Amino acid sequence: MKIFFDSALDGQNWPHILDDRQAVCGEIRVGRLGLLANLENMLGLRGPNITDGVRIASLVPVIQMTEVFWSRSAAIDPFGVSRELIRLHDYLSLHGWQGQGVTPRLKDLALLTTSIMPGIPQRILAIIDALNKFNGSLPDIFLLESVDGLPLLWQKLFFKLQEKGAPCASTETDLVVSKGDVAAAKTDEFTLTADGSLQLIRGPGVLETAEEIAAWLAALAKKENLHDTVIVGADTVLDKALRRFGLPVTGAEPEYGNSLLQILPLVLACGWDPADPARIMELLTLPASPVPPATSRLLIKALEKWPALSSPVWKENLEAGLIAIEDENTRQRVVERLSIIFSPVAKDSYSLEEIIRRLDMLMNWLHSRFQGKEVAYPALSQCKVFQEMILATAQNTFSEPFVQKLIDEATASVSSPPDLAAQVGIGAIPIPEAITGPVK
Repeated sequence: MKIFFDSALDGQNWPHILDDRQAVCGEIRVGRLGLLANLENMLGLRGPNITDGVRIASLVPVIQMTEVFWSRSAAIDPFGVSRELIRLHDYLSLHGWQGQGVTPRLKDLALLTTSIMPGIPQRILAIIDALNKFNGSLPDIFLLESVDGLPLLWQKLFFKLQEKGAPCASTETDLVVSKGDVAAAKTDEFTLTADGSLQLIRGPGVLETAEEIAAWLAALAKKENLHDTVIVGADTVLDKALRRFGLPVTGAEPEYGNSLLQILPLVLACGWDPADPARIMELLTLPASPVPPATSRLLIKALEKWPALSSPVWKENLEAGLIAIEDENTRQRVVERLSIIFSPVAKDSYSLEEIIRRLDMLMNWLHSRFQGKEVAYPALSQCKVFQEMILATAQNTFSEPFVQKLIDEATASVSSPPDLAAQVGIGAIPIPEAITGPVK
């Protein structure tokens, strides 16, 4: 097996692995996360996936100690402090720190070592330890970047792989000599000659600019194919413009996720006492909501007349919406669901029991409403990660800022399906460093 390694190759990269050949076997291109996953599979080390949010949340009860350098900050923002302490601990560990208390602060930080759930440094150390006992064959590793520029722990991993018989050879990428304006742009004094090698499109807004780029690519496609075209950092606005011109799209992830990811924060927002009418209106106007559409329309009218939860108009319209549901079993489920959503139960803080009750209700609704469809996966994953984080904190009450931090972290941990599925024809990469070969 051949593994081509570069830190920038964990996402999409260029050129494609099948360029200039019809098939490939036993060859992969990976970044740091991909290399760790493959080595763990090879050595039988794969365990349950632990998200960053769960690692942070699990440390919250541990940092509630006195007479350490973070104590005063932790009393105000335990989640933020936990995140920063894990970041510092991981960074230092990757660069060779092993818990030595050479300063008072490092001595304090070392107290957390056994309490931090496994992250990248711990995974690397586990692989190195497993390699010491490993006697099988290892893959050939081709390095597209210098090992000398990597953190010390990564360097030790590659040295150990070499020691155990895995060739780790540096591989030079193809260099391209720039010409014209592209070459001149790298110099201190740049005079534009407009030779066509470098172009700037500056539109009044993103919609117009995307339209200009798509139109230019469409004109180019009439003369030649676009297989040697790469888009760096594509987004859904550009994808929709490409589609209007009949071009392949990149499958960019929506910038703000899908609307189902808004339901969890809105369901929790409805539980505060008093609830913000604007957040209730947001929940009622979502494309898909745990509130049935007919009932939502009546409740929207109630909020327009009297912007408050449980006003006389609200109660009257809610009752009318429920009576209109003909099936008795369906009506009962809706009654139970809405009684949870629109109950103001959190004055200053949420109880653990109430959060879990709302999470269970929401996940049950997502399962029954979407019947295993892929569109609901991100929202279900968001709820699951949020639940794991809530339980990991080992707390019984949660303030509004704390709840919001946990929601933000849970939402950031999931990815949404693209609005338009990726198509063959145009290359797309997230960052320029993912280019390891010539691009026309």
